[in-house]
Amino acid sequence: MAQRLIPYGNANFEQIASENYYFVDKTKYIADLEKYKCPVFLRPRRFGKSVFTEMLRWYYDIKAKDRFHEIFDRFYIGKNPTPNHNSYFFLALDFSGMGVWSYEDKDFVKRQFDTKILVDLESFLRRNTSLLNISGEEISCFRTEYSGNATGGLKHVINRVYDNNGKLYIIIDEYDSLTNALAIYYRHASAEENEYLNVLKKGGFFHSFFEAIKERVETIR
Repeated sequence: MAQRLIPYGNANFEQIASENYYFVDKTKYIADLEKYKCPVFLRPRRFGKSVFTEMLRWYYDIKAKDRFHEIFDRFYIGKNPTPNHNSYFFLALDFSGMGVWSYEDKDFVKRQFDTKILVDLESFLRRNTSLLNISGEEISCFRTEYSGNATGGLKHVINRVYDNNGKLYIIIDEYDSLTNALAIYYRHASAEENEYLNVLKKGGFFHSFFEAIKERVETIR
């Protein structure tokens, strides 16, 4: 038997599950997670958060339905699946790397945030064109239409899923990367000049982005 590999630094769950890697089976916790509407994982770095979120993507993504047995049969959840497996449109967002923007002006930070999120949202629409009845024209105009407005783009995606009687599962990896960096950089700033407080207050772009998710979470579920 070939020596098993240790997937240190590897967050590719598909590869870990399909190839000869060590993996501590955490799939039993999936059923427990379904008891919570908006779970948050607060663990140190290198504790497997990204691998876990990738595991959830393969488990819940409707696009991965045909590969369920291939990926999960050797794990607990493959033998004890919940009714929700592969029944969601899966939107994965990643806020890692945003912390480097913290020393820039507020317009730059928002502009970069909007651009990054809109790229991810467009990618989601491209992956689900047939299931969501999306035209090529709609996709080609998406980033232009919502330029500088990631929250508007997110609402468009949520409404698209809802209009097609779908359910949306949203994962945000490194969700606090930007705000943590802003909190550190502006720790000595006055309240008026503290961009950490400004992005989180009502009307701030970060606050508004999460409000867009919160206001429809009951509807989509």
